[in-house]
Amino acid sequence: KWYSRDSLESGELTYPVAKGHEHCFNKENICILCGTVGGNCGPDKNPTETKWALNRDTGEISITGNGVVAVNPWQDNYQGTITSVFVGNGVTSICEDAFKDCVNLSSLEFEAGSQLNSIGDNAFSGSGLYGRVIIPSNVSAVGENAFNGCNGLTNLMISESFAENNPPINLSGQNAAVLVYSNDGRAVLGIRVPAGKTGVE
Repeated sequence: KWYSRDSLESGELTYPVAKGHEHCFNKENICILCGTVGGNCGPDKNPTETKWALNRDTGEISITGNGVVAVNPWQDNYQGTITSVFVGNGVTSICEDAFKDCVNLSSLEFEAGSQLNSIGDNAFSGSGLYGRVIIPSNVSAVGENAFNGCNGLTNLMISESFAENNPPINLSGQNAAVLVYSNDGRAVLGIRVPAGKTGVE
């Protein structure tokens, strides 16, 4: 069955916008155009707030809209499918356990101009994040163990203002170095290197 955009008024469809693509979801939360799965992830799954869309072929998930990510509905059936996360600049908070134990997740990207201000406990713990992750400069709170167990992570970059106002991010048992970048994003001001390492990879 194909739906017209008029179906939106009857509640048959919602329209999360993923990275570069507008999806038309049916009642089963599957895009009738490309088969992408998705839905709402704001408080009480409010359709006017944050939305998610996952390409089941590539494992790319996009979180878009405005406001907080309050629930993680992708964890039930797609925890092992997710390979990359794109967070739109209107997202302000990521809930606890959002991508916990997504072992095939290797990359995390925040859209330019990100308004993100908090990352919940265990949000990415035990995931397969690899290489460098840059935490947006507006982030003022990172929850307990948010990045613990990400054994492929080599550099976690935080802003100068975050470093000045928060205790060190706990990366115990990992090889990742925490880099502090200037508030204007132009320079690395400091490096915390774990025991046993001699530099930044």
